[in-house]
Amino acid sequence: MAKHQLVIELPENASLPERVQQNQALLRNAIAVTLYKLGELSLEEARNLMGLSRREFEEILPEYWVTMMDERDFAAEQDAARKLSA
Repeated sequence: MAKHQLVIELPENASLPERVQQNQALLRNAIAVTLYKLGELSLEEARNLMGLSRREFEEILPEYWVTMMDERDFAAEQDAARKLSA
């Protein structure tokens, strides 16, 4: 997967909490979950970006008010099940 860099400019009066400044994983995870929710990343791509197992990814989604599976993921799961049973 090609990597992209994201630069976000904030107004001078805006500040990020210290823990966010020191832990870029919080921002990366929020972006990964948002892109997953928007359908721009698959479940697999989002969890890989976050460095999580599928189970860990499933467990973290409710923290972002996101449901686990959409139609695209369901279709991918069906395809994977068909391949395993063949």
